Amino acid sequence: MLSNMPPARRPKGSKSSKNRPAARHGAGAKPPGSASAGTIPIMTLQTQSAPAAEEEQVNRYYLSLSTRYKILKLVVILALVAYCIGMVTAYRDDITVENFRYMLRDFNINSTKYTGEFDKISYSAGSDSRFALFKGDLAVVSPDSLYIYGMSGQTEMSEMLNLTDPQIAASDRYILVYDTSDTNPVFSVFNTFSMLYAEKLSKPISAASVANNGYFAIATRTEEYKGAVFVYSASFKQISRIYKDKYIMDVVMRPDGGEVLILSAFDSGGEWCGEIMTVAPGSETATAIITVAGSMPVKACYSKDGGFAVLFDNCIIFYDAEGFEANRYQFGSEIPVGYSLSPYFSMLAFNTTVLGNEKIVRFWDSSGGAIGTCAIEGRILCATSDSSRFYIQTPGQLRVINPYDGTYTSIPTSPDAIELLVYSDGVLVMCASDAATVYKVAGEEEVADETAA
Repeated sequence: MLSNMPPARRPKGSKSSKNRPAARHGAGAKPPGSASAGTIPIMTLQTQSAPAAEEEQVNRYYLSLSTRYKILKLVVILALVAYCIGMVTAYRDDITVENFRYMLRDFNINSTKYTGEFDKISYSAGSDSRFALFKGDLAVVSPDSLYIYGMSGQTEMSEMLNLTDPQIAASDRYILVYDTSDTNPVFSVFNTFSMLYAEKLSKPISAASVANNGYFAIATRTEEYKGAVFVYSASFKQISRIYKDKYIMDVVMRPDGGEVLILSAFDSGGEWCGEIMTVAPGSETATAIITVAGSMPVKACYSKDGGFAVLFDNCIIFYDAEGFEANRYQFGSEIPVGYSLSPYFSMLAFNTTVLGNEKIVRFWDSSGGAIGTCAIEGRILCATSDSSRFYIQTPGQLRVINPYDGTYTSIPTSPDAIELLVYSDGVLVMCASDAATVYKVAGEEEVADETAA
């Protein structure tokens, strides 16, 4: 269209030309942006205003910052994943449903852990039942069942069994239940929830022990050998087989699971002799062998110092952590009628009268040093100790004894006690045929708590 043509090329007489207003600039001046005649005007590019440029600069800054945060987030996620994988790999043995359950119990306001108050736990266990404390709960095994009770009396777990002569051992990790009858050589491993492993052997089980790391040992025999000890890892893999041409009397795992102690008896020229053997789990070669002539071993127990005490039919011998004899007490004409071996103290009771009602009780500390004696009356039903006291149960009476000087006080109790268990220092669980009663000992004053655990 003509109106869009440059001025120099518009025809004369055009209305548009006549009506154009006079130039406001001086002579010879060109209006801003005007083009010379005969040329195409240069179109000036319009630049961004200052606010728009500033906005673009700000957007670029935040875009860069966002990218950095995304990268950082990715690095943190990858580091967290790597950490979790490392922890699961390093502590896979401790990551169990049971441990998770016990962690949740710490956050439960109705936790069944010991709080200083106990309720009564009633059961129909019978005199052939056996008892153990497991992670603060009470385990009761009878020929037909295993029950685990919380400290408020509630049932945590139950399992039906078929046993003839049930025995039980417990550690920080597992409960080991086994049968010592000649006809039913079975054993089972439990946690708080259920049975984890079970096995039936071909020959009777004479002894068993379980360590805090979950390792356990079973003493039996085979067709070829008079004695055999099978050692299992915490994952129930058999890692050692120790065969002996001797009768195995006892087997004890060191509490940390780093050693197995085996007591054996054998005939040498018409007299019984004893052998003490130590072996590392996973090995079948002895780390130490000690022979005691003329003595038959009965029972062994590790002390808190790393040594061990061994009860024989005619003496008790204490060994240090290196296996060297530290002390020995020969019975002579005395006949022991009661004993108890623990990590803290050892005790032997001897009759002082023909009728056997009066007894002298001798005590030794964890290193085998003789420390004190006391005289008591009545038949000893069971005995145990904590880190500072010794406890002897007779029909209807619980003696709380200072083993260093032999002084004691008495607490009236149920007459049919089967077993004494140490819940903690100064807190005992006395297990009878129908209920478990807790006795709390405070300093020199012993007070029976008639509530039960």
